[in-house]
Amino acid sequence: MGCGSSAAAPTTTPAPKPASVATPLAWLTNEAKPANKRLNQDQAAVLAASQTNAKISTGTFFAHLASACTAMLGHARQAHRLPKAPSTSLASAWQAMATATATYASDCLAVTRTHSTTSLDAWNASLTSMNTANVALNSVVTAIRSAGSSTSGG
Repeated sequence: MGCGSSAAAPTTTPAPKPASVATPLAWLTNEAKPANKRLNQDQAAVLAASQTNAKISTGTFFAHLASACTAMLGHARQAHRLPKAPSTSLASAWQAMATATATYASDCLAVTRTHSTTSLDAWNASLTSMNTANVALNSVVTAIRSAGSSTSGG
């Protein structure tokens, strides 16, 4: 979806690929870590683009924000397509995080198109949902890492 598109983001996502990594810890390292790094970089870009700058025009501001949110939306969709995590709780938490991130990015794009308070309110609400999903994912990841370090003697 380009920044000039007026179509809403699709609400369905493709099913994740079957699990290709045997343990949750290996999945986190091999599959989730690179995708999560991209999403974190995208979030930093969205935050930077959303900062008010008196030196740029309104159109430029929204174009930069749209660009950052478009990248985030693409990476959130890629996160949905990762091979399924070999743990039910991890798979569920990952998909919830990816869904919340895609919604956040889509709501950001709505702000860049409409410039409306309603869209801004939805974007703020989706930020809260994305943060909640991240906290839940982090909790699952911490438990997996803790279990992994206790079984490896570390």
